[in-house]
Amino acid sequence: SLLELEGTVESYTRSPKLMFFGKLFLLVHDENQRQVFLFERNGKFVRKVGNLGNGPGEYSGEILGTMNSEESRILICDKYSGRVTIYDTFGEPLFERNITKEIGTGNVKGLLWNKDSVFEIIPHRPFDKNISYNKVVQFDSEINLHNKILPSITNSVYNPYTDYNAKVIAYNNHSYFWESICDTIFQFDENNNFIPAFIYASGKSSIDTKNPSI
Repeated sequence: SLLELEGTVESYTRSPKLMFFGKLFLLVHDENQRQVFLFERNGKFVRKVGNLGNGPGEYSGEILGTMNSEESRILICDKYSGRVTIYDTFGEPLFERNITKEIGTGNVKGLLWNKDSVFEIIPHRPFDKNISYNKVVQFDSEINLHNKILPSITNSVYNPYTDYNAKVIAYNNHSYFWESICDTIFQFDENNNFIPAFIYASGKSSIDTKNPSI
């Protein structure tokens, strides 16, 4: 089925990109106007969120966005400056800070907010094994550093060089799935322990059917 967004002078979008699809709201970024819009689940326009710029409550043209599971907070992150802002659903900025120091770079690859108290930033990692970037950095709902997650490299299946630019592709509230540069997917639990029940590599997979992890 198709969902039609309400079209008004204020809500008109030319190049809409869906950032979040929830039970209550839709979060849309118009890449042409560089503006974030909040809609109800039925497509009814609610309001614009933030503006393009460098001031408080503003963001750059290249951003990532999502909402928490209760759909009461909106998270906007600049992809290339490390600036993170949390808004309420009235469009008011609540918390804002630059997290470049915590994540080791200003370049952000992705973000997740599966728990209301903690959200996760996935930095963009360079192909340089000598740069100690973290793969996932957790922050609380006020953008204070919560935890740093780097999968264990003690297991022989994980190579710290060939898989150095790995990225998180999914999180199911119990474990993380990492995709490496060699097209291999590994699974780790929240304590960074490798789970050998699931490995997928270029068209072949190894799954422990007696003790499935997914």
